[in-house]
Amino acid sequence: CCREIRNVISHYPKERDAFPIEPSGEMIAFLDEIIYKLSHRAKCRNLAIPFRRMYCRTLADSVVDTITVMRHKVFTHVPIVEGRKVIGIFDENSLFCYLADNGIVDLEGLTFFDIRDYIGLTDREMEVFTFHHKLTYLDELQDEFQKQFDQGKRLGVAFITETGNSDEDVISMLTAWDVIGMNK
Repeated sequence: CCREIRNVISHYPKERDAFPIEPSGEMIAFLDEIIYKLSHRAKCRNLAIPFRRMYCRTLADSVVDTITVMRHKVFTHVPIVEGRKVIGIFDENSLFCYLADNGIVDLEGLTFFDIRDYIGLTDREMEVFTFHHKLTYLDELQDEFQKQFDQGKRLGVAFITETGNSDEDVISMLTAWDVIGMNK
């Protein structure tokens, strides 16, 4: 529509000092709004939880203590880290699969090292964890959540790193709850 209006204005002479067609005020306001939205797209870093505020654990940490914090703070996923590199994710499914394979166990004294086979970032049945470049736009990440959903998977956590590689230090993270609330 814009191209056609521009062509009419460019290729047809003015008659009586007026163009044969003139964009309305509503059209100009609509285009201004689109231009503003495109030039001010939110990036993941605007909404993501920075590493310094992330609740992370190490392989040596207690599973029971972590569960207590998760329940109190309503956390769904806890990154397991070495330094600032994510090496695993603990969630309710991790514990469920561990108990399903090992039966009723005494959780006291249990560490993430003990359940390391259940906290991996890959080979999850219904959930994936992704890594994204620090300049990724929120709408691109929202598309990734939808893509995973369409493939029968849930994107549990999206981690932001310098270039989007999983072997880099994590800058921040987003969960589905963060992305759902992005329009607020």
